[in-house]
Amino acid sequence: MIFTNNANYCILNFMNAMFRDLMNFIIQILVKIKFPVIQRKILEDSKLKQPDWFYCQSGVVPFRRNKNGYEILLITSRKKKNWIVPKGIIEPGMTAGISATKEALEEAGVEGLLLPEPVGHIEKKKWGGTCRITIFLMEVKTVHEQWEEDDFRIRKWFPLHKAAKKVHDKKLGRLLEAFEDIREKIHRNK
Repeated sequence: MIFTNNANYCILNFMNAMFRDLMNFIIQILVKIKFPVIQRKILEDSKLKQPDWFYCQSGVVPFRRNKNGYEILLITSRKKKNWIVPKGIIEPGMTAGISATKEALEEAGVEGLLLPEPVGHIEKKKWGGTCRITIFLMEVKTVHEQWEEDDFRIRKWFPLHKAAKKVHDKKLGRLLEAFEDIREKIHRNK
């Protein structure tokens, strides 16, 4: 059977779309199972546009109060180079708040009371696009001794003034510096 140029073009476009959809499906699976090395490699090497939801993330600033004031829980990045807060992609079907709570448990092993309103947004260049990260506050109620990512993350409580200086992302640092103003929201929501 001989195809015309137009038919060949249509078949090629169809195959390209199928390949793109297959790659996006594989990426979604890797995100769900958190297979970081392959997941990151595919994302970095891929020339395909990622689905829009890939660039929507949420994060949480876990905090607690002790006799000396407020402390912020920071975790190390996967390669243990930088101090960060738990954050991740908002998976389809999840709200930003639910996703932030999930990331806090998976990445830092903490659970608590999430303030319903975000305290800020951070934009970060990643995966060939711009991720918009919605940041929430969480008053920590439970700290688990073991958690999903404890084999490759370190977590540490920092006094508020030190946490703002420790984080790698300067925008996040400024958000933490504003914590004194933000904590008023905590008291209003109790």
